[in-house]
Amino acid sequence: MLNWDLERVVEKFNTWDNRIILFLLLSVNFLSFIPTGNEESCFATAKRFLEPDWIPASFSLQRWSGTVWLYNVLAGLGLKIMSFEQLAFWGRAFNFLLFAFPLGKIFRLLKLSNVEMCFLLQLFFFGQQTFFAESWIFGGFEPKTLAYFFIFYGLYFLLTDKPYHSVVATLVGTYFHVLIGGWFMLATGIYFLGRYRNIKKALGPALVYLAGILPLAIYLVPKVWDGGAGEINGTSINWIHVYFRNPHHLAPFKSLSNFAREYYPGILSALGWALVCGFVYSKIKGDMIRQLNLLILIIFGLIFAALIAGYFDSQGFFLKYYPFRMTTIAMFLVLLQTAVVAKEKLVSAKSILQKIMLLLVIPALLYPLTAPLMADPNVGKDLDELAKYARKLTRDSDIFMFLGYNVWETEPMTFLRKAERGRFVIFKYATIEDEATYEWYQRVLERNKVQQNINYLFELRNRYPISYIVSPRYINHSRLQLVFHNAKYKLYWIQPGT
Repeated sequence: MLNWDLERVVEKFNTWDNRIILFLLLSVNFLSFIPTGNEESCFATAKRFLEPDWIPASFSLQRWSGTVWLYNVLAGLGLKIMSFEQLAFWGRAFNFLLFAFPLGKIFRLLKLSNVEMCFLLQLFFFGQQTFFAESWIFGGFEPKTLAYFFIFYGLYFLLTDKPYHSVVATLVGTYFHVLIGGWFMLATGIYFLGRYRNIKKALGPALVYLAGILPLAIYLVPKVWDGGAGEINGTSINWIHVYFRNPHHLAPFKSLSNFAREYYPGILSALGWALVCGFVYSKIKGDMIRQLNLLILIIFGLIFAALIAGYFDSQGFFLKYYPFRMTTIAMFLVLLQTAVVAKEKLVSAKSILQKIMLLLVIPALLYPLTAPLMADPNVGKDLDELAKYARKLTRDSDIFMFLGYNVWETEPMTFLRKAERGRFVIFKYATIEDEATYEWYQRVLERNKVQQNINYLFELRNRYPISYIVSPRYINHSRLQLVFHNAKYKLYWIQPGT
């Protein structure tokens, strides 16, 4: 009786529109009113983009819009009618709705049922969306998530032999995130050569892309190449981007410990799957499998070429272009390929396997479904109290330096927009312009010096108009007056020197 009921459930579930299921699955896992650190940064930049007078004293918001101006317009307009928390929720919901359409087409094209789709995403992709370099597709509402919507359409058209459609979709994605779109287009261009074995047939779509990207290139080149991200006072700007700010994304060979901790397991996994694709999947007949396998091998080839180049790139000239963004789409494609192969090879056991998959998906959904119920309702209240005090009792021009907090922790980042007061420096709010990058780097180093020796703060004030410091611990100093405190935040006014 139980077996018959389960079979009916599987059959019924597989008849539902997979776009609805994808939207619900993404929402259950990632929909939230709590912005991530990335969203805090993106939203604040977007708000400042459309409201140039917002927090004028903030150095952290003096960032060039760069390649994400389209996103800044969309998010900035959203923030005119919504809070950051509301935009996080509705922005993600909008993103998930968009994702459902190209992803639904891809899963139907590969003849993967709803049960198989949920099994693949919930158990094997959502929790770890990349081989290495800490990238992801599904999560917050950011420029790259909008880009991936178009990249998925590009992938779908690629697999249905519509090269011009694929290129146009990838082109639009590039306008939302130039690196994600650009790297996927490079893989796509090589794929066209391998797929059609005809230079003229491959060249046409590539020329369409190049023509379409020309306005963006004209806009970017003066900023990216003018001055060449060279050196300022003997410090390489590329090195700051790659080895100081983003080693977890860009610098596998920064140090042996960094390689072993952040990269080695993922690189081995990628190598293993590359060998499987090259020596096992390549021998399996079927045009769709061969198409997927060709694209996967090309992307793996680019990834390993980037690793080799990165080994010799001690200053970050090449690595600053984020070549390892491709590891995310590589993992997604490998899982799709494996699912298609497994389904073909295990066709005789299809019925029982789908029942097992459904039984595994159900408990896997319990955590994302119940996690919000376990959230501490008091999270963020200490910061809110601090921000309320600062907004009410300090001047708009006052600058706050945070000492002793984890630079990746999201909660202290929210002080900027909740208090609407400038911070001396925020580690996550780096930029790509040479002089601004160097200034950001110097401020991080200066803050570190203050953390090591509080007396250095008063020397630093001769160059920077810092008014307050915020610390998780009490500080005993004659020139620091405690004006506010709670469990997590102690606010000190810096008294003028005598």
